Amino acid sequence: MITEDKSIHKTKSTGGLENDTPQNNSISQNEGVKPSIGKPVNNGGVATAKYDLHLEKQWLAVKDEYLANFPETEDIDTNGEKDSLESLISNIAKRRQKSEQEIHDEIMNWSLNK
Repeated sequence: MITEDKSIHKTKSTGGLENDTPQNNSISQNEGVKPSIGKPVNNGGVATAKYDLHLEKQWLAVKDEYLANFPETEDIDTNGEKDSLESLISNIAKRRQKSEQEIHDEIMNWSLNK
């Protein structure tokens, strides 16, 4: 039986990852070392407005009275889970032929005793 010399495979580089960073540093070795933190990455995610939560609370408070004052908004589905508040405002703006900002301002400035 002939066996191959398998020692050649030991000298071949496998192309694996090399880790030259020491992993077991004591706390005293890391004192005074501040990790560099870069700027957040803009990954094209959805921008969130600062007033979304406040707008949503205000909408829930005035929704029925607001919609009752504008007959052109009667058949808008306000309970649809798939629609966000922003798309609802967009739909109302189209129906009322106003800008989304105007609708937003109306909702935010709506008083319950109009």
